[in-house]
Amino acid sequence: MRIRIISKGEEATAELDGKMKKFTEDAIKFKMDDTADLYDFDDEKDENKLDFKKIVSENWIEPPKRERKRKAGGLQDKEGGVREILVGKDDELLQTETRTIARADVVEVCIQALQFEEAKFKAFDLSSKPEGTGTPTKDFKALFSQITTRF
Repeated sequence: MRIRIISKGEEATAELDGKMKKFTEDAIKFKMDDTADLYDFDDEKDENKLDFKKIVSENWIEPPKRERKRKAGGLQDKEGGVREILVGKDDELLQTETRTIARADVVEVCIQALQFEEAKFKAFDLSSKPEGTGTPTKDFKALFSQITTRF
């Protein structure tokens, strides 16, 4: 019984091998005429048929190039906690001399904002004084209390 099953399997394998060999030979011999169209199934071309590729290519408008806009503020890769942080609203900090802040200070303000009710539902701008001028910000509750408008 086992020999019969094995021999049937060998016959089926040989049959599939023959089919694959013929398919491979046919695939190697396959050539497509340079003028043939893959989607043209009729022997005659319909002159009234719309050629969408041609219409699109003739009327194509290049999409605009994406541009990166410069922001008013500037994040700096400097040590945090050594400058006085300034808060403002509606770009009023753009009128100050310094428009930069350390990334570490922004992170600290975000963390502190989660802990104080004074920061809840408020939107604000950040900046900092240059290092060595002013007192480094430690009292974030007082910092957030300076912001009186809600968004």
